[in-house]
Amino acid sequence: MKKLKFTISNPVNINQIFNILEDKSVWFKKEKYVRRGDNCVPNRDFALRFSELLIPKTKRIEKFFSKKSKYNYGIYILLFNGFEKYYVGIAARYSRLDRNKNLIDIKTPEGILKRLRKHRAKCTGTYNNISHTQSWKNFALDRYEFYKKNKMKDTMSDCQLSLIFFDEHERNKINDKGMLEELEDHINRNNISNILDDRYFNFSPLATTKLKEFSYIPIFSKVDINTLI
Repeated sequence: MKKLKFTISNPVNINQIFNILEDKSVWFKKEKYVRRGDNCVPNRDFALRFSELLIPKTKRIEKFFSKKSKYNYGIYILLFNGFEKYYVGIAARYSRLDRNKNLIDIKTPEGILKRLRKHRAKCTGTYNNISHTQSWKNFALDRYEFYKKNKMKDTMSDCQLSLIFFDEHERNKINDKGMLEELEDHINRNNISNILDDRYFNFSPLATTKLKEFSYIPIFSKVDINTLI
């Protein structure tokens, strides 16, 4: 089995990288979530534009997460301290397999920044017409009640971010989405402290993933994200 090298960044507080505006809108008292079109969304007013959900603190950070940046594709891990939860997401760049196992190009790839903005909306229960699954609905309400009880602004101070990149993404274009899905499932099915450290031993995943057998052996090297941005 071939070996694939990845770089993984040590977790940092997400608000060290982004300015995170508080959602000051009020939840409506009856139904906390409603269906609007095809999406299940928080039952509150529109408060923040999509670009305002996470605002890069510097031009260097903005460039780091630009569409052409190699650092804007791979895996992102959100770690919620105090709740002992984590979420693993993927942002593939090149290609995937369709239902018939045919390889097709990803014409409009979603980078890590776009994906992170969507999950910021999910964890804070911010209405931006982004659909929430049941696990995200429950988690957003738990966080909302916690911040309300403690009279704190919710600017994601509980959240840390870790990123995983291919060392040679250009040489691993063929079904890079599938390879990332394999790693995503591996992280969800094994204790996340195995790839991070013992601080996260009691953390459990927010999402379930389909079983994916590894087609490669992942090799990780750690880096401080501040050395990259």
